Amino acid sequence: MRKKIVLSVFIIFALSAAASANALAGNKTEDAGPYSFNTKDVAPDVVGAGGHIEMLVTLDVDGEIKDIKILKQNETPGYGSMIMRQEFLEQFKGKGADDAFIIGKDIDAVTGATVSSEAVADILKICLERLGKKPSVPLVTELKKSGIEPREAKYYKVIE
Repeated sequence: MRKKIVLSVFIIFALSAAASANALAGNKTEDAGPYSFNTKDVAPDVVGAGGHIEMLVTLDVDGEIKDIKILKQNETPGYGSMIMRQEFLEQFKGKGADDAFIIGKDIDAVTGATVSSEAVADILKICLERLGKKPSVPLVTELKKSGIEPREAKYYKVIE
């Protein structure tokens, strides 16, 4: 019995040492890479003037926003729908969990659609905070660890 315990401790120690060596060497896991996720699954509780603004967001390997596409929104026709313009969405690219996402500071709101603009910024900020700074395992696993159960969206590793 004692030999089994000693052997088990030795195996755990060896595995921990190997994992630490990989981390110190800067080796990335096979699953590391850009990911896309649906904001409805990560931050469904954050809403704009017309409800949740559903976005497909792609993060790069550093956990920063690489691309955003608005999939569904019910904002006020005319003004609120201007959040779908590429000029507005471009300002979020390159931002990560450590960025402020504050309207008037590092984000320019769409004139006449401040609530919608703030909602986009809040949804993105909360998603990044909930997912962590640098995803290193598939996002579905990360979401489940955070207590979030993915519903409809599919999560894909981006292959470039």
